[in-house]
Amino acid sequence: MLTNISNNQTELLPKAPPQSANSTEDQQRQPGSFNYVPVEAIQTKANELAQPDELQLEHTCHNTNKSIDQRAIEDLQRPIQFKNMEAIVNPDKYKNFISIYNSGIFEHSYPRYEYDHRSGFNYEPKQVNIKNLYAIMNLSNTTLKYSDKVYPLLTGLFENGHVFLMAPRKACNIVEDPNNPNNVLFKGDPSALRVDAIYSGRTFQEVENLIKIVHDNTPLSNHISHILEYE
Repeated sequence: MLTNISNNQTELLPKAPPQSANSTEDQQRQPGSFNYVPVEAIQTKANELAQPDELQLEHTCHNTNKSIDQRAIEDLQRPIQFKNMEAIVNPDKYKNFISIYNSGIFEHSYPRYEYDHRSGFNYEPKQVNIKNLYAIMNLSNTTLKYSDKVYPLLTGLFENGHVFLMAPRKACNIVEDPNNPNNVLFKGDPSALRVDAIYSGRTFQEVENLIKIVHDNTPLSNHISHILEYE
Protein backbone atom coordinates (compact mmCIF):
# COMPACT_ATOMS: atom_id res chain seq x y z
CA MET A 1 0.00 0.00 0.00
CA LEU A 2 1.44 3.35 -0.92
CA THR A 3 2.21 5.79 1.82
CA ASN A 4 0.88 9.29 2.08
CA ILE A 5 2.74 11.98 0.19
CA SER A 6 3.50 15.51 1.18
CA ASN A 7 3.40 17.70 -1.86
CA ASN A 8 3.40 21.36 -2.75
CA GLN A 9 -0.11 22.40 -3.76
CA THR A 10 -0.96 26.03 -3.84
CA GLU A 11 -4.68 26.70 -3.74
CA LEU A 12 -6.22 24.15 -1.37
CA LEU A 13 -5.19 25.65 1.95
CA PRO A 14 -6.52 28.70 3.80
CA LYS A 15 -4.37 31.75 3.30
CA ALA A 16 -3.07 33.83 6.17
CA PRO A 17 -5.20 36.91 6.93
CA PRO A 18 -3.63 40.20 5.80
CA GLN A 19 -1.83 42.21 8.42
CA SER A 20 -3.49 45.33 9.65
CA ALA A 21 -1.30 48.04 8.14
CA ASN A 22 -1.61 51.28 6.26
CA SER A 23 0.43 52.73 3.42
CA THR A 24 3.05 55.15 4.67
CA GLU A 25 3.54 58.65 3.34
CA ASP A 26 6.98 57.62 2.05
CA GLN A 27 5.46 54.70 0.12
CA GLN A 28 2.86 56.94 -1.45
CA ARG A 29 5.52 59.34 -2.73
CA GLN A 30 7.58 56.61 -4.44
CA PRO A 31 7.18 56.25 -8.22
CA GLY A 32 5.54 53.05 -9.47
CA SER A 33 2.09 51.69 -10.22
CA PHE A 34 1.70 49.96 -6.82
CA ASN A 35 3.08 52.69 -4.59
CA TYR A 36 -0.26 54.47 -4.30
CA VAL A 37 -2.17 51.24 -3.57
CA PRO A 38 -3.00 50.69 0.13
CA VAL A 39 -1.13 47.88 1.81
CA GLU A 40 -4.41 46.20 2.76
CA ALA A 41 -5.50 46.05 -0.90
CA ILE A 42 -2.20 44.50 -1.99
CA GLN A 43 -2.40 41.89 0.76
CA THR A 44 -6.00 40.98 -0.04
CA LYS A 45 -5.20 40.55 -3.73
CA ALA A 46 -2.06 38.54 -2.94
CA ASN A 47 -4.06 36.08 -0.83
CA GLU A 48 -6.19 35.25 -3.88
CA LEU A 49 -3.22 34.20 -6.03
CA ALA A 50 -1.40 30.93 -6.64
CA GLN A 51 2.21 30.75 -5.47
CA PRO A 52 4.00 31.76 -8.72
CA ASP A 53 1.68 34.76 -9.16
CA GLU A 54 1.99 35.89 -5.54
CA LEU A 55 5.78 35.63 -5.63
CA GLN A 56 5.81 37.63 -8.88
CA LEU A 57 3.60 40.29 -7.31
CA GLU A 58 5.82 40.41 -4.24
CA HIS A 59 8.85 41.17 -6.41
CA THR A 60 7.12 43.86 -8.47
CA CYS A 61 8.32 46.82 -6.41
CA HIS A 62 9.38 47.94 -2.95
CA ASN A 63 5.80 48.53 -1.83
CA THR A 64 4.53 45.07 -2.80
CA ASN A 65 7.60 43.46 -1.25
CA LYS A 66 6.96 45.22 2.05
CA SER A 67 3.19 44.81 1.91
CA ILE A 68 2.73 41.11 1.23
CA ASP A 69 2.46 39.19 4.46
CA GLN A 70 5.27 36.64 4.67
CA ARG A 71 2.90 34.32 6.52
CA ALA A 72 0.88 34.07 3.31
CA ILE A 73 4.02 33.00 1.40
CA GLU A 74 4.66 30.35 4.04
CA ASP A 75 1.07 29.12 3.74
CA LEU A 76 1.54 28.67 0.01
CA GLN A 77 4.51 26.43 0.65
CA ARG A 78 2.67 24.09 3.02
CA PRO A 79 2.11 20.58 1.68
CA ILE A 80 -1.01 18.65 0.86
CA GLN A 81 -1.22 14.88 0.82
CA PHE A 82 -1.89 12.67 -2.17
CA LYS A 83 -3.46 9.30 -1.44
CA ASN A 84 -1.88 7.40 -4.27
CA MET A 85 1.72 8.58 -4.44
CA GLU A 86 4.75 7.82 -2.31
CA ALA A 87 6.96 10.57 -0.95
CA ILE A 88 10.43 10.68 -2.44
CA VAL A 89 12.38 10.12 0.76
CA ASN A 90 15.81 10.09 -0.88
CA PRO A 91 16.02 13.08 -3.26
CA ASP A 92 19.74 12.43 -3.88
CA LYS A 93 18.72 9.32 -5.80
CA TYR A 94 17.26 11.59 -8.51
CA LYS A 95 20.02 14.21 -8.67
CA ASN A 96 21.47 12.77 -11.88
CA PHE A 97 18.06 12.64 -13.52
CA ILE A 98 17.36 16.28 -12.60
CA SER A 99 20.81 17.38 -13.81
CA ILE A 100 20.38 15.59 -17.14
CA TYR A 101 16.90 17.01 -17.65
CA ASN A 102 18.03 20.54 -16.75
CA SER A 103 20.98 20.27 -19.15
CA GLY A 104 18.53 20.15 -22.06
CA ILE A 105 20.24 17.13 -23.63
CA PHE A 106 16.92 15.29 -23.89
CA GLU A 107 14.77 18.36 -24.35
CA HIS A 108 12.92 16.86 -27.32
CA SER A 109 12.31 13.57 -25.53
CA TYR A 110 9.81 15.17 -23.16
CA PRO A 111 6.92 16.93 -24.92
CA ARG A 112 5.78 19.72 -22.61
CA TYR A 113 2.26 20.96 -22.06
CA GLU A 114 1.62 24.00 -19.88
CA TYR A 115 -1.80 25.07 -18.66
CA ASP A 116 -2.80 28.54 -19.83
CA HIS A 117 -5.96 30.00 -18.31
CA ARG A 118 -6.61 31.99 -21.52
CA SER A 119 -6.03 29.42 -24.27
CA GLY A 120 -6.45 26.19 -22.28
CA PHE A 121 -2.92 24.95 -22.86
CA ASN A 122 0.41 25.89 -24.36
CA TYR A 123 2.18 23.15 -26.31
CA GLU A 124 5.97 23.02 -26.08
CA PRO A 125 6.53 26.11 -23.91
CA LYS A 126 10.08 27.17 -23.16
CA GLN A 127 11.85 24.56 -21.03
CA VAL A 128 12.04 25.36 -17.32
CA ASN A 129 14.49 23.63 -15.02
CA ILE A 130 13.27 21.17 -12.40
CA LYS A 131 13.84 22.46 -8.87
CA ASN A 132 12.97 19.25 -7.06
CA LEU A 133 10.82 16.12 -7.20
CA TYR A 134 8.02 15.46 -4.72
CA ALA A 135 6.46 12.08 -5.27
CA ILE A 136 6.41 8.92 -7.31
CA MET A 137 3.80 6.35 -8.26
CA ASN A 138 5.01 3.14 -9.90
CA LEU A 139 2.36 1.70 -12.21
CA SER A 140 2.24 -2.07 -12.54
CA ASN A 141 2.68 -3.56 -16.01
CA THR A 142 -0.14 -5.56 -17.58
CA THR A 143 1.98 -7.00 -20.40
CA LEU A 144 3.15 -10.53 -19.59
CA LYS A 145 6.42 -10.05 -21.48
CA TYR A 146 7.29 -7.00 -19.36
CA SER A 147 5.57 -8.00 -16.13
CA ASP A 148 8.72 -7.27 -14.13
CA LYS A 149 8.84 -3.61 -15.25
CA VAL A 150 7.01 -0.61 -13.87
CA TYR A 151 6.21 2.83 -15.23
CA PRO A 152 6.91 5.72 -12.83
CA LEU A 153 4.74 8.82 -12.61
CA LEU A 154 6.60 11.74 -11.01
CA THR A 155 5.42 15.03 -9.54
CA GLY A 156 7.69 17.95 -8.81
CA LEU A 157 8.32 21.67 -8.86
CA PHE A 158 9.86 23.80 -11.59
CA GLU A 159 12.11 26.74 -10.79
CA ASN A 160 9.40 29.15 -11.96
CA GLY A 161 7.08 27.89 -9.19
CA HIS A 162 4.88 25.73 -11.41
CA VAL A 163 4.13 22.17 -10.34
CA PHE A 164 4.27 19.34 -12.84
CA LEU A 165 3.32 15.72 -13.45
CA MET A 166 5.54 13.53 -15.62
CA ALA A 167 3.20 11.01 -17.24
CA PRO A 168 2.66 9.13 -20.53
CA ARG A 169 2.22 11.12 -23.69
CA LYS A 170 0.03 8.37 -25.17
CA ALA A 171 -3.25 7.63 -23.45
CA CYS A 172 -3.29 4.10 -24.87
CA ASN A 173 -0.44 3.14 -22.52
CA ILE A 174 -2.67 3.58 -19.46
CA VAL A 175 -5.23 0.85 -18.83
CA GLU A 176 -7.67 -0.19 -16.14
CA ASP A 177 -7.05 -3.04 -13.76
CA PRO A 178 -9.79 -5.55 -14.71
CA ASN A 179 -9.99 -6.61 -11.06
CA ASN A 180 -10.09 -3.06 -9.68
CA PRO A 181 -11.50 -0.21 -11.79
CA ASN A 182 -9.96 2.33 -9.40
CA ASN A 183 -6.44 1.02 -10.00
CA VAL A 184 -4.19 2.36 -12.76
CA LEU A 185 -1.93 0.07 -14.78
CA PHE A 186 0.57 0.41 -17.62
CA LYS A 187 1.19 -1.75 -20.67
CA GLY A 188 4.25 -2.18 -22.84
CA ASP A 189 7.98 -1.73 -22.32
CA PRO A 190 8.63 1.67 -20.71
CA SER A 191 12.30 1.58 -21.72
CA ALA A 192 11.47 1.01 -25.39
CA LEU A 193 8.55 3.43 -25.81
CA ARG A 194 8.94 7.20 -25.89
CA VAL A 195 6.11 7.75 -23.48
CA ASP A 196 7.18 10.58 -21.17
CA ALA A 197 5.50 13.96 -21.29
CA ILE A 198 5.43 16.78 -18.76
CA TYR A 199 2.20 18.53 -17.83
CA SER A 200 2.58 21.68 -15.74
CA GLY A 201 0.55 24.49 -14.24
CA ARG A 202 0.38 26.85 -11.30
CA THR A 203 -1.49 24.22 -9.28
CA PHE A 204 -2.22 20.52 -9.57
CA GLN A 205 -5.85 21.39 -10.34
CA GLU A 206 -4.54 23.12 -13.47
CA VAL A 207 -2.46 20.04 -14.29
CA GLU A 208 -5.62 17.92 -14.08
CA ASN A 209 -7.50 20.36 -16.31
CA LEU A 210 -4.63 20.34 -18.79
CA ILE A 211 -4.62 16.55 -19.12
CA LYS A 212 -8.40 16.56 -19.61
CA ILE A 213 -7.91 18.98 -22.51
CA VAL A 214 -5.00 17.10 -24.11
CA HIS A 215 -6.38 13.58 -23.56
CA ASP A 216 -10.13 14.05 -23.39
CA ASN A 217 -12.20 10.92 -22.63
CA THR A 218 -9.25 8.54 -22.60
CA PRO A 219 -8.02 6.14 -19.89
CA LEU A 220 -5.17 8.53 -19.08
CA SER A 221 -7.51 11.49 -18.63
CA ASN A 222 -9.98 9.44 -16.62
CA HIS A 223 -7.34 8.16 -14.20
CA ILE A 224 -5.24 11.26 -13.52
CA SER A 225 -7.79 12.50 -11.01
CA HIS A 226 -7.53 9.16 -9.25
CA ILE A 227 -3.73 9.41 -9.18
CA LEU A 228 -3.87 12.94 -7.74
CA GLU A 229 -6.61 12.34 -5.19
CA TYR A 230 -6.11 14.32 -2.00
CA GLU A 231 -6.22 13.08 1.56
